[in-house]
Amino acid sequence: MEKRFESLLRARGLLRAGDSVLVAVSGGADSVALLCLLLGLRERWGLSIAVAHMDHGLRAQSAGDSDFVRDLCLRFEVPFHVREISIPDLHRPGLGGVEALARAERRRFLFDLAHQQGCSCIALGHHRDDQAETVVHRLLRGSGASGLAAMRPRSGLLIRPLLEFGRSEIRQYLASKGESFVEDESNRDLRFTRNRIRHELLPLLRDYNPRIDIHLSALADRLGVEEDFWQQQVDAWLEKSGCAAEGGLGLDVAALLELHMALRLRVLRESLRRVRGSLSGIEAVHLDSVALRLEARGDWSMDLPASVVLRSGGQLLVLRQIPALQRLEPLVMDAEGLYELSSGEWLRLSLEHAPGAKGGQFAEFDAGSCFLPFRVRGRVPGDRLRPSGMMGHKSLKDLLIEQRVPRYRRDLVPLVCFGEELLWVAGVRRCEGYWPKAGAGVWRLELVASAKT
Repeated sequence: MEKRFESLLRARGLLRAGDSVLVAVSGGADSVALLCLLLGLRERWGLSIAVAHMDHGLRAQSAGDSDFVRDLCLRFEVPFHVREISIPDLHRPGLGGVEALARAERRRFLFDLAHQQGCSCIALGHHRDDQAETVVHRLLRGSGASGLAAMRPRSGLLIRPLLEFGRSEIRQYLASKGESFVEDESNRDLRFTRNRIRHELLPLLRDYNPRIDIHLSALADRLGVEEDFWQQQVDAWLEKSGCAAEGGLGLDVAALLELHMALRLRVLRESLRRVRGSLSGIEAVHLDSVALRLEARGDWSMDLPASVVLRSGGQLLVLRQIPALQRLEPLVMDAEGLYELSSGEWLRLSLEHAPGAKGGQFAEFDAGSCFLPFRVRGRVPGDRLRPSGMMGHKSLKDLLIEQRVPRYRRDLVPLVCFGEELLWVAGVRRCEGYWPKAGAGVWRLELVASAKT
């Protein structure tokens, strides 16, 4: 097993000579075996090894587990780092299960410690049986191919060198070394779905195929390779057709609809991961619902776990939450200069000798027909405008809908007024009239994102 372990480390590129490794050791058979195997390479590979152990306070004997790992580290002369925490005291209703909270706290502890210690990787003891259980668990939850790729040999700082070893051979290895380990009796508690998979479902599947664990793990490995390819495509697409939005990401709807469904779903999945920070609670049914709704016309919004997706015209916005509704604070423009709006944008007013600015962020008006001060305000019920190029008037509400301005942004659109008349719906449309005349001065208005622009 030691020879296979070393060969797999080389083949997978999980470790390099001189690496500093933080090993997560619970005291169970898999993590103890992982520590022993890495220690066997310590001198030859020049590895620096330290151990991290977390006492979650979930079991009466958890303090005994900490003592066991501490004694193990003393015997092996390995630095030992422990964190004691009471997960039951931290848990609050509505924040997920106790087990999920324990995993999150353990992950935070490991990453913080690895950063403090300057470790190049964090080694976890997940093995082939764990992988098979994870695949079945995710299959039962309705995960797609991305989810069934399950645990990777390497995920950023995390490495899992034992994924190609089964539980039984790990225990045989420990027996051959004369090493003991601690048993976690909660692993037999059938109230937990994962334990029922381990002790009831997988034994039943082995009656159909004794190698089912190997096949499930191999499936996850193959899907993982494919997902690495898909991730390259997703990253390239988001670089080209995605953009930052308020509290999330904006995606080009037309470009999304041109994608094959396989890539479209993965773009949606990755967008949610980037915005939320994780995919916890996001399942295939959520992605399918968004992809299906994307085909429909018109604006819409959809609530997802810890996020919201909304279509606004040609953009699909993936957000943590819909921004709180705000209204634009009124102001008076009584001289040339740069004016800050309560929306965070700016309006620049200047008096020019001749017209010449182009683009939707500019509007120009005859200085001989309209005079300062201009007032800037947000919309009010009944606002109407005679849009440029039209003979009649149109309600501001209809104009903003036609121009696909998101509903949550409509009260922040600056309206520039001369007296009671709307001159410019800033960044959207100017009025018909007050066009600059040859030889007369020109009021030039510009909507800018920053005072530095």
